[in-house]
Amino acid sequence: MHYLVLQLKAPLASFGSTSGEQRGTDGRPRRAAVVGLLAAALGIQRSEDSRFLALSNALSLGYVVLRTPTVLVDFHTVQAPAKQIGRTRREQLATGEPNSMVTRREYLQSGHWLVVLGGEESVLRTIADALCAPAFPLYLGRKSCALSAFTAPLVFAAETAEDAMREWSRRVGGTGHPCEREFFWEADLPTAVEPLVVHRRNDRRTALSRNSFSSRVEREGHLTL
Repeated sequence: MHYLVLQLKAPLASFGSTSGEQRGTDGRPRRAAVVGLLAAALGIQRSEDSRFLALSNALSLGYVVLRTPTVLVDFHTVQAPAKQIGRTRREQLATGEPNSMVTRREYLQSGHWLVVLGGEESVLRTIADALCAPAFPLYLGRKSCALSAFTAPLVFAAETAEDAMREWSRRVGGTGHPCEREFFWEADLPTAVEPLVVHRRNDRRTALSRNSFSSRVEREGHLTL
């Protein structure tokens, strides 16, 4: 089995699952955000739903929490139309009666995650090459959430996902002492870790041209890394 291992690190990240006046964030990466970042590196356009789905379906996802982030709450005063007339925001503001409202947005501060992706070697190497020279800027959830460290993508042949992540840590992650980490993974990702909790998350994006998602099962356990 081949694996692509990379890190995601940013001063601010937002893995939002809600919209409107209250825009919260999940406490850990959503599948849609990770695959969306890979799609940006590959240069997949918003209109290329089939190409995006082919990428998403070719990958099995897991990740380890290297640093647990804290939550930052920000407030924005925005202008919204009183009447939803028109297809675009500009049309709505031009034809409706504008009014102001305060929105509450949450961000994750100083998060650091190690991502492992299982799939065909050729697909993983194409993604790794794209991450080294991305077609579009990479960010975690919102355009204001730029990465603060190189993704350092490496492809390994290994028996399990944890073997690949440990090899990445030996090559890239420094000489820190091993410690127990939170590990989240999909059922089809080969691993010997015993699941302690099973989550159902509605974060598998089914289209890029519109906000469309389906649910998936994510397992949680502990991994020494």
